[in-house]
Amino acid sequence: MRAHEFSSSTKKLDEIKMSPGSLKQFAKTNDLAQRVIVGFELEMCFGNIGTGSGGYGLEDERVMRSMDLDDLITMFRDHVGRSHRGYQRMEDAYMGAYFEKVNDNIDEDSVEELAREKARDDIDPDYVDERVKAILNDDPDLDEDAVREAVIENILDANWRDHEDEARGEVEEEVRDNLDYSFGDWLYENYDWLSEVAYSYDLEVPFEDDDDASEAFDSYAMETAADDLAEMTGLQVDIGSGYHSVSRRPNIIVIEADSSIEPDRGDAAAEVITPPLPLADALELLKNVIAWAKSMVVTAMIQPACMSTCLSAA
Repeated sequence: MRAHEFSSSTKKLDEIKMSPGSLKQFAKTNDLAQRVIVGFELEMCFGNIGTGSGGYGLEDERVMRSMDLDDLITMFRDHVGRSHRGYQRMEDAYMGAYFEKVNDNIDEDSVEELAREKARDDIDPDYVDERVKAILNDDPDLDEDAVREAVIENILDANWRDHEDEARGEVEEEVRDNLDYSFGDWLYENYDWLSEVAYSYDLEVPFEDDDDASEAFDSYAMETAADDLAEMTGLQVDIGSGYHSVSRRPNIIVIEADSSIEPDRGDAAAEVITPPLPLADALELLKNVIAWAKSMVVTAMIQPACMSTCLSAA
């Protein structure tokens, strides 16, 4: 393209002085700033919470029907760390599937039959006698036993639902006593590999470290720091043991291992990744994250060179 083919029109660009105050003022007053979405990453080393050894790979470990939740927690914690939030969500998913199977096995006819039996115990014999007598007075040729049974059935039809909840509870209890559907059964039905389980519930994705790699990241030991960060920022904080081992979701901060940093033995290299936020909110979050980092017993690299900020304008 030749120079004369370029448009001669010009457009003024917004320029911001490189100072925290100027950026904050820009975020509050400039119309363009309202459309700027910002996320940032903070790399740091946490002291004395590394595992001191390389990781252990579980990629080829198959899910076994005999596993229970405690087995799974122990296995992942021993090798790649632990996330309480992930295990709680997994247990909730299993319990949801369990009660769905319970409901599927409840026989509605059995519920009604039991409820009618309970309603039968409430019937007043004197009232039945009065009704039978009145009907026979109108039509003496009717069979008394048949009339009595019809009166009782009419009463049951009108009143059995008063006992339905109680009857359903008893039937459900019997179903649960006889239902053979364990946590391992649910796990085996839904997953083939432990790596799938880890990915689905934001647990610690299995990883392998060689002898020259950074110290393994013990996310179980990171939970206290993550809880403090969540309290200071008001956002949920998820923990991952490797690069992109935790799904990025809106309004959730991620702390995960960072292999680009070489911590001292016993320390853990980590990266704090924030969700995309409006510029003003991101600046406030940045202030809180740095305050949190300074409050931790850490060797934190908080200089500007150790943070990378990503911006996009809608």
